[in-house]
Amino acid sequence: DWSSDVCSSDLLADDMGLGKTLQTLTLLQYIYKPSTPRQPATLIVVPTSLLHNWRREAKRFTALSMAEYNNTMAIDKEQPEKFFGHFHLI
Repeated sequence: DWSSDVCSSDLLADDMGLGKTLQTLTLLQYIYKPSTPRQPATLIVVPTSLLHNWRREAKRFTALSMAEYNNTMAIDKEQPEKFFGHFHLI
């Protein structure tokens, strides 16, 4: 809960398997709780090899919507919110 009060961006780094993904998703679920007004999407930057894990964990433990974005996708550069506005996590 402390990071939602003091930080607008965070970086978690330590050994694999210590729960960083779940900790982050838990915080984001708190931020995007249904009783709060719609918040802008959160950008999560991870290696491509971890995308499957993030998607699986988000689906398993949260009600957050998630979209994968990469440099091969075409979105309206004048109105990116038309794409990004539909999701909690990018």
